[in-house]
Amino acid sequence: EGAGAMADLLRANTPLAILSMTGNKGVGIEGWKEVALALASNTHVHTLSLDYNNLADEGIKVFTDGLLKNVAVRSLDLEGNKIGDEGAAGILNLLRMNRTLNDITL
Repeated sequence: EGAGAMADLLRANTPLAILSMTGNKGVGIEGWKEVALALASNTHVHTLSLDYNNLADEGIKVFTDGLLKNVAVRSLDLEGNKIGDEGAAGILNLLRMNRTLNDITL
């Protein structure tokens, strides 16, 4: 529910420059999908912290797919998310395709 509300704010392109969603282990994959899809079209958030959410490969893929189209995020923190080979491959693809992202913390 909370992730959906955050997604609504992101879709509305609320002038929010820094978004920290650190340590939200209670958010399920559907909530993360909503946030990631909203980030695809958001043009204001330039710093995104998603550390310590236990996203694992499935959650990381959701965000890397959403950020492929994003033109604003420059800094991304994914520390402590149990990223495996699939998640790492998604991050590599994101770094190849997204030209605005220039700082990533794993």
